[in-house]
Amino acid sequence: DNRKRLPSPNAVCIGWQLKSAEECMDVDCDTLHGFGTLPDELLVCTFAYLPAKDLVKLEQVCRRFNHVVASCGQLWRRASMAGTWPSSAVSRLFHRCKQAGNVEALIKSAIAHLYSESRSGRDDSDSDVYMQCSEKAALHFMATDENHSHRPFTWLLYRSPWAPGGSCCKAAVFKHVQSSCERGEKTTGNVLFCVAKALSFNEECEESESIRWMEKAATTGSLNAAFELWQIQQENSFDPSSSLHSIRSLRELATRGCFEAQMELCVCYGRGDTGGLPHNHAVQYISQLLMVRRPTNMWRILETQPDLNTNMRYILFDWLCEVAEMKLLSSLVLHSAMECVDRYLSQRILPRSQLQLLGVTCMVLLARFLGKDIITIREAAWLTDSTYAYEEVVRMMGEVLGALGGNLRITTIADYLRILTSVAHANDQVHMYSCYLGELAMLHAHFTHFPPALVALSCLLLALVTLHKNSSSVIDVFCIPHTLVECCPFPQQMWLNCTGQVLSKCLLEEALRDHRNVPLKAIFDRYRDARFLSVSSVQSITMDDLALVLGCDPLILLSDDDTTHYIHNLSFLSSSDHQAPAKSLSLLTESFDIDSSLVVKSGAGLNAEDNIEGSHTLIRSPECGPASSVPDVMEADHHMDELTPEENMEDGEKCNGRQPLAPIGNLGERQMDEPLKGQRDDSEFCSRTMGCI
Repeated sequence: DNRKRLPSPNAVCIGWQLKSAEECMDVDCDTLHGFGTLPDELLVCTFAYLPAKDLVKLEQVCRRFNHVVASCGQLWRRASMAGTWPSSAVSRLFHRCKQAGNVEALIKSAIAHLYSESRSGRDDSDSDVYMQCSEKAALHFMATDENHSHRPFTWLLYRSPWAPGGSCCKAAVFKHVQSSCERGEKTTGNVLFCVAKALSFNEECEESESIRWMEKAATTGSLNAAFELWQIQQENSFDPSSSLHSIRSLRELATRGCFEAQMELCVCYGRGDTGGLPHNHAVQYISQLLMVRRPTNMWRILETQPDLNTNMRYILFDWLCEVAEMKLLSSLVLHSAMECVDRYLSQRILPRSQLQLLGVTCMVLLARFLGKDIITIREAAWLTDSTYAYEEVVRMMGEVLGALGGNLRITTIADYLRILTSVAHANDQVHMYSCYLGELAMLHAHFTHFPPALVALSCLLLALVTLHKNSSSVIDVFCIPHTLVECCPFPQQMWLNCTGQVLSKCLLEEALRDHRNVPLKAIFDRYRDARFLSVSSVQSITMDDLALVLGCDPLILLSDDDTTHYIHNLSFLSSSDHQAPAKSLSLLTESFDIDSSLVVKSGAGLNAEDNIEGSHTLIRSPECGPASSVPDVMEADHHMDELTPEENMEDGEKCNGRQPLAPIGNLGERQMDEPLKGQRDDSEFCSRTMGCI
């Protein structure tokens, strides 16, 4: 019962300045302030939080620590390599981690070999080194795929476009990977899938060749390859009678744990294509998927970042919207890139000077992972007005992929909006307006204390109300689609409260201003274009109008009490036991005293007896069949390409003559006197900066 405070393992390592391995073995473990009395299992749990470079120091503390660290391969497999890049000084450390299957060490080693030759000349004397680097990069990429449990991603690092002339290192890496598979050396589904994906982006390759490799990957058990084949069949199928078989095939993939299949299956269920599944089971399936992701609470995580705050995150996302508009990237790429930024910040401390570097790197990765058009590394450096060098972007790619374990793809607000708009049978204008609100909500870290699915539901509800109010010439009844109500797993007051806060913060509050007092309206300008039906020009409703349409008190729309109460119970919603969430959800619903007999109307003077029966009803908790009868919907947070230096293009050719975006200036109020790396006078900026708030 010793209450003495135990020093950290780092302090122990520093305290014992050992000169040799022999001295290490002579240290008495009992003298290490109680650490020597701990069981091995507890030591392993403690050491698991240390980076790899500190594990090396631990081995030198005593004989027992040496045995524990050396004998536990999981410590080296999961050890963090943050801030460590492959070099001769740390080659032994990387070798040890790679032998244990450390994904971060494998990713960084592969990227280092992929780009090591790109910074030197390509004369004949370097041809042997060039081939060696390409072969080593290919071996590391394949080892990463074999040790990676999520969706394979390494193909994005060597996918086309490739430099002409046969001197592209990415093309050489792909040829090594493909030849290894053809020789039968690598036959795992992940490696075969990466070959098939890389071939699918090669314009010189026939589609049948890519499909052949995808079929080989599917036969080895790759769910991702099987889903890709399902998508190809859907694109080429014109027989309505095949719909039932198609939905059942998709359901089988979803049941086996394919993330994309689960999302697509919910979209099909929302359209009404249930494939013979009872309606209440389809509703329960969608509700389960909406409850998978919990709040990220980024506003709280940013408090642990000494150099960052919520305003800086706001400015970064606004700038990323400019990048997305310049490169014509989808909303899904934008949301996924920002999710990667948030997840990286939740794991590692980042200086303010590298925030823009992190943001543009995530855009580079997700543009290659989710789209056909890419952002090259040189373009990424150019978009920041050369604030960062080519090599810095390359290394940040390794840091991001290493920190996330290659898991680039998780469900976002954009994913949930796609599902919910199909459930509500919404038209294109409603979908565009809800996407507009979803991107506005991403600006504010405040909304990260809500589940992303709830934010998407609130954006869709606000879009329905706003467009109904603007299109209605007389006061009439507004009813929420009953299909949307059935699938909503959240209490009524929670939904209404989030909707009110979306209206308040996204539409009624003034936009944040940069250091030149210019409002940040990149999202507004983006959705003013005809491609998005100019939905940002739609007149917003007031809070009183929203309360009147929804038939509730305006104070309820802005109250935080019930929201906080509900968020504390979200741990039930992530349980693998699907019956537990249903029970906890019903209790929470009852605690809000939801009256499902009410109807929502727009206009004054509505009486309690004005109840409408039909295809629409008020928000209520779903009343579905037993959860045990629904297939598992467990989200696996799944799951990039660029031109190497030999594919250097003139800046004017990259973005059709458009000017590069300016670097982020002094982000936020903290350390306002400290200049950002590469910052210049405002008069020299070719565009606006993301400046002091």
